[in-house]
Amino acid sequence: MEADPFSSGTLATVLSWLDAVPIFLAVVGGAFASVFSPSRVTVKILYAWMLLCALALTPARYMIFQMMLGASYPWQSLRAFFSTFFLAIYVPIVFGFLCLVAFGIPILAAILIAGSMDEPRLSRLFVAAVVFPVACVATSWVYYDFALPLGARTLHWLHPADVMRAGNGPAYVTFKYLALPYTPMMFPIPAEQLSGSDFDLMRLHVASVYLSPTNRAWVLKTAYPKLFEQLYQPRSGSRHNFTFASPDGVPRLSGSVRRRASQCERSGAWGVVRVEFGRAVAFRSEIRRAGWFN
Repeated sequence: MEADPFSSGTLATVLSWLDAVPIFLAVVGGAFASVFSPSRVTVKILYAWMLLCALALTPARYMIFQMMLGASYPWQSLRAFFSTFFLAIYVPIVFGFLCLVAFGIPILAAILIAGSMDEPRLSRLFVAAVVFPVACVATSWVYYDFALPLGARTLHWLHPADVMRAGNGPAYVTFKYLALPYTPMMFPIPAEQLSGSDFDLMRLHVASVYLSPTNRAWVLKTAYPKLFEQLYQPRSGSRHNFTFASPDGVPRLSGSVRRRASQCERSGAWGVVRVEFGRAVAFRSEIRRAGWFN
């Protein structure tokens, strides 16, 4: 059995869990606090409805995975730990922008429509309850198609090995049980060509979204050589000089492979895969029955 090139040490895993669990509990507690806050029954019903819509229709579950990924990242190496001080300057701003796009705008719209919560009018609460899920769907499209790729570009300078190791432990558990079901995902190839475990799906997704084309190709070459050959198959009569390793441990690509990575990026060959509700359930059931997933 081949060794995992992106495995985390025991200390890194323990520290990741110690950092991630309080964050997860704080998020869950804050989400449910509004439902149990002292207010009228009709307002509580509206808050409960908004919470359900946010969990089902917004990237809220996926953003919990992002928080777990961020909580695990600093403990993967000394390089990752010291880079966190610089990340702390701008990542909260980027993440706040993503939160605003994902569910801040729908919540603001619902609150403005509902008006005063002290003396709520039933008709306004009903309109707010109707508008909120529609706004959630609209802002989710903006989030996955524009905001997320734009925000992820701010992380392309990070070392790919540290980013991939951050997906171990709490990030993977969150991805499997919260982020993956019924969520649009980006992978380097179309969904019908994917095979492997949910853990492999998480790593391919992280590489597709949070790594630059050069670093993404290095990760595929290191952990998924067959997939790498599929995406970077040389043209007939030509040869690619695959050069990745360097003395300082930073991944390097030869000029021809770097150009190929850039071409894949511009042409959209990485494929933004939209996993729709019914189709996703049916497709994953088929491949699980076929034994492709663990």
